[in-house]
Amino acid sequence: MSAPELRATVSLAAIFALRMLGLFMIMPV
Repeated sequence: MSAPELRATVSLAAIFALRMLGLFMIMPV
């Protein structure tokens, strides 16, 4: 993978992780 692809993947993963963490904080299961 090239650098821009890696950066896009990492940023997307970070956003998804933050969203899941926020959802877990709001509604812990």
